[in-house]
Amino acid sequence: MFHKISSDLTHLAKPVEFLYESPNNANVHPRATLQQLADSFKEFGQLKPIVAREDGEVIAGNGSFIAMRDILGWSHVAANIVELDDESALAYAIADNRTADLSQWDYRKVKDTLDLFKAPHAGMDEAFMSEITKHLNKKNGSETAPEVDLSEFEFKQEKEEVINTKLRYSIECRENFLAVKTQIDATLTELGIPFEVKIE
Repeated sequence: MFHKISSDLTHLAKPVEFLYESPNNANVHPRATLQQLADSFKEFGQLKPIVAREDGEVIAGNGSFIAMRDILGWSHVAANIVELDDESALAYAIADNRTADLSQWDYRKVKDTLDLFKAPHAGMDEAFMSEITKHLNKKNGSETAPEVDLSEFEFKQEKEEVINTKLRYSIECRENFLAVKTQIDATLTELGIPFEVKIE
């Protein structure tokens, strides 16, 4: 027999040929998840049994079963065999998966625990560590602000500066023109010439 079942569970060992995945299992197991499960079993062994019906249908622990059978190549898996009718088996499978979904991490405690380890163990990959850091930063109010594309803002700002510059130039030109106009009007008046420069 090839397996890494805890000595306390060896009496529950069943050949993988006897067990099979439940066709009604609604929980999807991506390859990355299965690999994490396999890494955990490889390091720690199987410390708790999966649950299967009398005919071998796995109703709790399908992902674990797949990881042990397909990735690790175990010949036996510890399985607790239960007697349940079809409806009860389906209800238990959903309840088992739902319980895991409803649980939440205390990220501060997780971080404190991880700090005790000299080296990472199975399941403590970079993605998990990043998730912990992100949640802790968010809780502390120090989450890094998302990068903002300032190109459009800078373009608008530059455009406004150009407009303001042109506007100031226009005002200065108008003021200069008004000063010249005043001088011309005064000179024409002194010369007795009935002429007036109008500005629209």
